[in-house]
Amino acid sequence: MMTRPVLITAASSEAAAVCASFFGDDARSTTDASEGGDFAHLVVVVGDPVWLALVNRNDPTGTAQGPEWFARQLHAAGADPVAMPDYDFARGRIEVPRGRVPVTVTRIDDVPRWAGGLPETVHSRALRTVSGFADAFAKTEYSPSDVEQWFAPTRHHRRFLRRFYQVRRQETLRAKWCGRTSTGTVYLFQHVPKTAGMSVFHHCNDLLRWNDELVHLDGRADSEVRRLGLPHFSEMDSRELGRIRLVFGHDVTHHTGERLGGREIRWVTCLRDPAERLVSHFNWEMAQRDQAGQTIETPGTWLVKQRKNWITHWLHDALVGGRAASDEAAFESVSAALDRFWLVADTEHFTAAMKRLTDALDLPPISRRTNVAGETYARRWSLTAEWRDRLQNENPFDVRLLEKASASPSLV
Repeated sequence: MMTRPVLITAASSEAAAVCASFFGDDARSTTDASEGGDFAHLVVVVGDPVWLALVNRNDPTGTAQGPEWFARQLHAAGADPVAMPDYDFARGRIEVPRGRVPVTVTRIDDVPRWAGGLPETVHSRALRTVSGFADAFAKTEYSPSDVEQWFAPTRHHRRFLRRFYQVRRQETLRAKWCGRTSTGTVYLFQHVPKTAGMSVFHHCNDLLRWNDELVHLDGRADSEVRRLGLPHFSEMDSRELGRIRLVFGHDVTHHTGERLGGREIRWVTCLRDPAERLVSHFNWEMAQRDQAGQTIETPGTWLVKQRKNWITHWLHDALVGGRAASDEAAFESVSAALDRFWLVADTEHFTAAMKRLTDALDLPPISRRTNVAGETYARRWSLTAEWRDRLQNENPFDVRLLEKASASPSLV
């Protein structure tokens, strides 16, 4: 009796065929599992959407990878995309429950890790040569709207997109950074909350490998790293530390650089008008409370609980440590620390300042803002002239730090 085969499905027939080669002679490949006949195990291979789009230009049998295609593959095996767990990056795949046959979802780059013995570099090289992919990719740039069009706007696919299927400006960046040693410059970005930092993070996260070239240090990122079984920054070995280009986050402190001995460290931060930052912080926090079903405060009741000169004390905690004797003492210490920074930006000069950072990282400039009140979440408090005057008067050292940033030679 004939054994039912493993069926490999991918949006590109050429990609599916290459991946099927890892599963033995009995494996079959297709671009649509619903037309793949009888099979005993379904492996759904998902890949960089730009890669697949370019492959499909020269592959007449290819199809568009998207939510409808992805759901159709799982339905062919009796599985439900809604029931799919989060991707297990440590194992390089996930098993989708409750299908009539076993269903595995895996990334193209993860296939050789568990399905065969071919080194990843050889595998990746083979995939990239399909249909003249490398030449087309190296000459093309992609906007976020392109990515949204090509890749599925579902929670599951967004998670893929924001972690390992980021669009590179050119294919040569991967080769350039592959196998780097622990030399060269590393950038440490101290993220003051609500100072446009997430626009920087999301942009770099689209272009650098998360928890590899880009390390994110804050509580939520730490939890995700642990959950995925990835090495935390505090546990990385010298080889892993050597691949880091940018360390970003609320938890970047004066101790962070101690793990990066032997490398040139360039410090970066971005400041904001304290009145604007407080209003933005209120809107963001109330959005979180609303989502959690918690009480929504008025600006007045919330404001009395906030520490005066909030930015100054935040930076003192991160860059100096210990408790400052006074607001003025905190300001003096922070001011001295910022004098050693490579880039102290402010939100008014955000575009020009951050271009200096992205140029240094050999990345395209930031083209959009993210995590914005009134767009990403509700705006419950709008800044008026009266509120601006009051909040600036109540936070004079934060104002002085902003003035220092605005006059910084790094912005000239």
